[in-house]
Order: sequence, then structure tokens, then C-alpha cells
Amino acid sequence: MVHRRSITYLGSVVLALVVAPTVAHSQTQGEPTAPADSACARPFSRPRPLPMCEEFGIFEFGYGYRLGEKPSWAEENLYFVWNLGWMTNVNKRMALGLSLFAGVDLSSGRLGVKPRYRLWLNSDVSLDVSAGLLVFGAHEQFAVSNPGFTGHVGLNFADWFQPMLQVDVVRLGSFGTDVAWYAGARVGRYAAVAGTVGLAAAIYLLLYAISESGGFDLWH
Repeated sequence: MVHRRSITYLGSVVLALVVAPTVAHSQTQGEPTAPADSACARPFSRPRPLPMCEEFGIFEFGYGYRLGEKPSWAEENLYFVWNLGWMTNVNKRMALGLSLFAGVDLSSGRLGVKPRYRLWLNSDVSLDVSAGLLVFGAHEQFAVSNPGFTGHVGLNFADWFQPMLQVDVVRLGSFGTDVAWYAGARVGRYAAVAGTVGLAAAIYLLLYAISESGGFDLWH
């Protein structure tokens, strides 16, 4: 069953995440051209290792499928994730940074902060690893206790596509601790914006369809 509150929460996260990088991108228009070694710092530019890039931004949108047997209260295996952050190349092989994380499904949502590590395998492919804290959580059936844990490992292809494995550890009051493993993929840069806009449109159409069927009034 699709809950109105879940969809509304998901829609709010999607809207915030699609607006933030778009605003940042618009603010860079009209600025003086940056030197070649700092061009990667512009929003949606392609990250590269040193000496081509000193630092770069991250915007990722992804989907994860929950592995193993899901809890009885979990309605679906789907899980949408976003990462918005910044990284600095500390040498030709390694970059370090920090990202803000958001994850939502049909019954819960969570926000976190994750330090990130990137190992450049070549100028186009990297191994990405992150581990951090969940600092906010909401669930329809349980009271969420913070902090929790979130982490992922992925093989990144030019910041366009990244197969990944993710784990979230969330404390859910009377249920106990939920340890959820997800396998999926992420897209970055403009593909992440397109995916986020597409998801936002799908949520709106779903709300509209439910409203038209008499499930609730979309505008009140």
C-alpha cells in the first residue's frame, strides 16, 4: 500500500536535492573562466585525478534493491538514494571528501553525513568508499533513534555510472536494529539531475492519479 505521507516526504527530499545543485550551477554562470586545474570545481564538471583536477563536486542519484529477507513491515524492496558533496585530490591516486546523504523508501527516510574516499584506477575509473553517520530518520511505524550508520562501496565510471553495494544500520525502537544491505547503481552529474527530475515527475503523476481516484485531495 502506498501511503500519502511517504510519498509527500519523498517528494520533499527530491525537490530539495534537485534544486540545490541547479542553483549552484546557475550561480557559476558569468564568472571568470577558471584555470584548467580548477575547472573540475564547477558544478556537473567531470572529476579527474591530479594534475587535471584539484577538487570536484559530487551529485549522485541511485536506486538500491534490498538483499535478503525483508522485515514484515517493509512494503517494498526499493530504495532511492542521493549524495551531494565535495572532494579534494590529495595526490594522483587518492581523493578525500565529505557528502550529505539522503535515502527514502515507501515507509521511511533518512539523512546522513559521510566521509568519502576515492582511489583513482585511471583517469576515468575509480573505486569509491564511504562510511558515516545517519543523523536523522523518520519511519511510519517506529520511532527512529539516532545516530545510525551508513556506508557504501562502488566502482565509478567517469562519474556517470556506478554499480554499488550499500548498508544502512537503523535503530527502530521496539523493532530493534534494522541492518539493510542494498545492491544497485548510481548515476552522477547531469544524469543524476535527469533521474531526480524524472522521479519527481513520477511522484506527482502518482499523487494525481490517487487524487483522481478519490484516494485524497491532492491540493488540500
